[in-house]
Amino acid sequence: MNKYFLVVLLSLFMQVAKVAAAPWQWSVEIKELISEETNTHPSAYLWIPENCKQVRAVIIGQHNMTEETIFEHPEFRKNMGKLGIAEIWITPATYYIKQ
Repeated sequence: MNKYFLVVLLSLFMQVAKVAAAPWQWSVEIKELISEETNTHPSAYLWIPENCKQVRAVIIGQHNMTEETIFEHPEFRKNMGKLGIAEIWITPATYYIKQ
């Protein structure tokens, strides 16, 4: 392996990260809790499908392993939009939080 290969590989990862990033319309810091993992307040992020007239359900996930990747995946969001399902993502996960 040479330096050029590593540069190309790093460039590809950076491009994938740009494509994979998805917007969250709202976020709020959960000031009542402190994460033992980060010693800061966790944040909750909300996404509501574009052109959604009525939210029919909300799916909630916490930062554990792959939840953010799944929630931000274009195909997943497309299907959630068709169903009128909003998303809430909390990071860091609340099971690491003490009150």
